[in-house]
Amino acid sequence: MKTTTQTKLLQLTPQVRAVVMLLLEGKSNKEIANTMSIAIKTVEQYLTLAYRTFAVDGRVQLLLELLK
Repeated sequence: MKTTTQTKLLQLTPQVRAVVMLLLEGKSNKEIANTMSIAIKTVEQYLTLAYRTFAVDGRVQLLLELLK
């Protein structure tokens, strides 16, 4: 990961960062929710925060940014 990616990850709350890490593992929103014992809607909200932080429009773009 580039330094800018690491910096952006550190800007996220620990909960949002955990969701992003589970996303990187290939988990679905439902699987992330079950793993973290939170609602699917909460996962969606956390992902929206991550999308904003990384200035991307969705899941695939976020993954591409993280894997650069």
